[in-house]
Amino acid sequence: MGKILILGNSDNINWKNGLSNAICIQMPALSLGEDGESKLCQFVIDNVSDDIIACALDVDSIYSPELCLAFAMTLRLSIFELKGAALMPVLFVSNATQDLFYGYKYSPIILTRSIAVEIPDRAVAALSVMEPLNSVEYKTLFLDLIKVLPNATEGRHSLANQWGADVLHRIVLGPSTDNSLIQKARRSLYFRYILSLTLKVDDIEALAKGHDTIKSFERMAPIDAEGKKILLIDDEADKGWEDVLCRLLKGATFKTISEQTQDYKSLSDNARNEIERGNYDLIFLDLRMNGVSEESVLNPEDFSGMKILRAIKSLNKGTQVIMFTASNKAWNMKALLDSGADGYYIKESPEYVFPHSYSMSNACELLDSIKRCLNNGYLRDIFRKVKKIKELIEENKYFYVDKENDKTQEILSSIDIAFDLLSKSNNNSEYRSYAYLQLFLVIEEYVKLSSVFCEMYDSLYLCRDNNAQYCILKDKEVKGKSFSYNSVITMKSGTGHFVLEKGIYESRFLETNFLVSSLLIFKFSEENSSVYQWTKIYKVRNYAAHPKDAIITEEDFHRILTFMLYFFDPQNVKWRDPLQAFPRLSMADQLEQLKNKFNRR
Repeated sequence: MGKILILGNSDNINWKNGLSNAICIQMPALSLGEDGESKLCQFVIDNVSDDIIACALDVDSIYSPELCLAFAMTLRLSIFELKGAALMPVLFVSNATQDLFYGYKYSPIILTRSIAVEIPDRAVAALSVMEPLNSVEYKTLFLDLIKVLPNATEGRHSLANQWGADVLHRIVLGPSTDNSLIQKARRSLYFRYILSLTLKVDDIEALAKGHDTIKSFERMAPIDAEGKKILLIDDEADKGWEDVLCRLLKGATFKTISEQTQDYKSLSDNARNEIERGNYDLIFLDLRMNGVSEESVLNPEDFSGMKILRAIKSLNKGTQVIMFTASNKAWNMKALLDSGADGYYIKESPEYVFPHSYSMSNACELLDSIKRCLNNGYLRDIFRKVKKIKELIEENKYFYVDKENDKTQEILSSIDIAFDLLSKSNNNSEYRSYAYLQLFLVIEEYVKLSSVFCEMYDSLYLCRDNNAQYCILKDKEVKGKSFSYNSVITMKSGTGHFVLEKGIYESRFLETNFLVSSLLIFKFSEENSSVYQWTKIYKVRNYAAHPKDAIITEEDFHRILTFMLYFFDPQNVKWRDPLQAFPRLSMADQLEQLKNKFNRR
């Protein structure tokens, strides 16, 4: 036989003598509110066991109808912990009329099924006929008839953060937590109410039978982030986000910036220094960093987090940033991505009841974004190299011939396109191939400049200070669609690179490999063209020309960028003696070549 739980001052409860199976407990004196609800919730969980079949509250000895109503509401909304016991009948025992229970925050529970008010003389009889709720009634005759509002001490922003962190924690780490803030939030009647609203009838039935619901056992594995550096920027990080993200990213070094700020400049010096010098593999950034003052902001560009995002990306576009936002508006998501965000996670708000399937999908997308960002962490170093290459090209005016022939901006745009393609590739072979080709194009365009190489008569000259000083090829002979030259450098057999050795150069066109090799040997005084793995770079370029089949690796991008840093840095220039090239033709020899050229025609 089950037990009846009676709450009140046992010395004043005479009607309980008619119950042989009664357990009497003193109701604690609590002031309701955030702390009171939390203590009441813990009291219910600690004192209601699965062998109790009904509960009676002696209202006249408790002296607080509101506390009695709160107890009943807490009992019903503790279905995840109490299982079927949360559906037990509840009787309010009082000599007063039912009007005593109206006008309070929790009064709607009086209108629900398996809740009754009776005078002491009829209490035992009433308990004998009352029945617990079934799963359908819990949904339709309890949840659908009540509405629990949040405590006024918490703003919408804080509530959304507490709720969102708890939702993610349940999905990824399960229902158990030792985080005091999450535990406190879970003891809020408002949060319990919202969580109960996500239940389907089948879930309620499973809980009533003592089983766990899908919410308890369908979890996602934490991410192996050993050796990674993670930064969380959120003014409400202490609402549970710091804890859940630390647990989600196993092995990571984790730091937090939890300042309220209206933009990047308003952050403290320490915070800005952490962002700029921390070299983080991933940054989580909240869209609203200025508390309640941003609750009325509508334009996505005006959000504090958006301003911080743009500042971070201006420092290094390769820094991986995932935005956290309570907004699910499409235009906000688009604005985030347009501003460079590498992903976003929608913090679920208790103002909207999301089905569990949405929460799972939302969490899956977050985990996918995190894994992708951690894989793309190398883009920080890529961007540093890209930025330096652009500076070298611009400062040294490599692509400036005159005002009408200035390709500098075109070349800088080509480099930007390459980085954007790579950052969006997500291992897409075509994107990565096109990114590589865009970088290689910069080298190709440089060696095509007339200020670098120029053809004179039947010879090719390498220019120094815009003057043709090094004769690299001479005595051109046309052979159908091909041509041959006497060359001052030749391909060394079995190596794939050029060396300073006279020979014959045959081709249908002047190849980029030959031109770059000439520069390496004469402008940079290298022994051969294999410096900084140029030969490998050129071969990869040929693979990239077949984008669908090419596999261009992170190492390949670092290799070509390292070469470009060397190639465009004027400090590396060390010209050879022009006498190591072919002798320049005298004026008489040039006239003779011209005469022979026209005679051949």
